[in-house]
Amino acid sequence: RYGKKCIERLHMQRVRLEEQSLWARIVFASPTTVGKILGGETKARFIINGKHVWARIFVDRDEQGCCINRSGDMRASSTGDQE
Repeated sequence: RYGKKCIERLHMQRVRLEEQSLWARIVFASPTTVGKILGGETKARFIINGKHVWARIFVDRDEQGCCINRSGDMRASSTGDQE
């Protein structure tokens, strides 16, 4: 749907075997992929393998709390919270 090699890296929360990850960060090969997935919204909800997943653009913060936008990064959270 978005191309065979659209994902460059995937970082998932480390949890114990009996737990489920609450977040993952996906780095796409092209920043335009993020826009296609979100469809112009700030967040989008998906169901993957029966689990509800929220996706949004990842905004990094420095020590002072200032936003650092990394185009092409998006954080997916199963809780839908804004980290």
